[in-house]
Amino acid sequence: MSSVVFDPFAGGELLQVSPTTAPQKEVIASAQMSDEANTAFNEAVSITIKGDLQVALLESCFNKLVERHDILRATFSRNGQEICLQEFEPFHLDFEDLSRLAPSEQEKEISDLLLRRFRELTRVCFPKVTHACSVIKVATEDRCRAWG
Repeated sequence: MSSVVFDPFAGGELLQVSPTTAPQKEVIASAQMSDEANTAFNEAVSITIKGDLQVALLESCFNKLVERHDILRATFSRNGQEICLQEFEPFHLDFEDLSRLAPSEQEKEISDLLLRRFRELTRVCFPKVTHACSVIKVATEDRCRAWG
């Protein structure tokens, strides 16, 4: 596994701490076994959007979603015995404009971005909440691929 610098002050202020359940402890144990196992429970989707994408509005919507739903701000304690609810902290979408590149170059850049994201997520140390979402402009007629 890759080394991580533990920052106990990363993320928002703790609002609530509750004990973890047996199934949650199994997930934590699996995640601590290897980098690959650590990302096994991460959910990722990729969508293509045609038309006028208002990135600032999309970012605002994601932030409202995370602010409204506590579980999207929850992490496990370092020892895996508690689930910690953090206060809301806004995050920013990454935006990449690849529309000037040829389609084959775009795919390579997107693959490289996905690999960097994977490596970033495997280095995340409890109790930091991480939301990784990127918007990539791939065509001049405002066709974007969003993934997270």
